[in-house]
Amino acid sequence: MKKLKLVPLFLFAFFVSSYTCIAQETEEAVEEIEVDEEPAVIMATYISMEDTSFVFTYIDEDDEESEITFEKIAPEVKKSFNLADKSMIGKKFKITYTTENITDDDDEDSLVSIRVIIALEKL
Repeated sequence: MKKLKLVPLFLFAFFVSSYTCIAQETEEAVEEIEVDEEPAVIMATYISMEDTSFVFTYIDEDDEESEITFEKIAPEVKKSFNLADKSMIGKKFKITYTTENITDDDDEDSLVSIRVIIALEKL
């Protein structure tokens, strides 16, 4: 009879320990996604808007012209600069941006990096 009373206690302990392990794995995954990078600054020329992305050209470390695409713009920057306006094409800017890791729409198990403009200054 004593053995039957211990069975529910052992089952309860087993379920509690299993839940704790799952909760710890979930917290670690969230920490990996939330890693923030220091903002980067470049001087670039605005050349086009493709779908919802903004394309700029800049001179890289090898003194070659390269393109860089930004997928998002901070709301306060969007209020100050209307990059959808064609008159902005060819203008030079000082761009401060960060890179965010987001879940890929096609594969939820993988992350993709996107660039986000957090500050923009016309030169």
